[in-house]
Amino acid sequence: MERQNSPSDVAALCASAVAVSVSLFVLPGPYTLMNFVVSVTLIVILFGSLGENHRTLPKSAAIAAAVALSSLPGAGFIFEAFRTVSPWHYMIGTLAGPQISQVKETDLALWWLAVLVAAMVADRIFQSHGEHRLDDNPRSARKEPS
Repeated sequence: MERQNSPSDVAALCASAVAVSVSLFVLPGPYTLMNFVVSVTLIVILFGSLGENHRTLPKSAAIAAAVALSSLPGAGFIFEAFRTVSPWHYMIGTLAGPQISQVKETDLALWWLAVLVAAMVADRIFQSHGEHRLDDNPRSARKEPS
């Protein structure tokens, strides 16, 4: 039987993903392939750990914000690559990048907003489909408050 994650497990995981993502912004310099790797890893961990817990709208927003923030280092790497003379060579590591990042903060902020909205909509859709599955199984029906 699969263990359901408690809301505090998910909150701790989201906080950890946010901390790692923010720590990648501390050192100045261009976004690198490792930023992309860390970003993808955090997103996979977040999605893999969500489970089928019912989440309220604010909790969905919190998870979506953690996913959006976790995506920034990876998006920065892709944006950085497309600002070089040879994006493909930059992405595979055969072209040295700039000494400072060429990525604009407004580009990252717009990316964050787009991912936030997409992740929140996707989570709400997932939640509504999960509720239908729960409704089909009388043994897993939620109890109504007294």
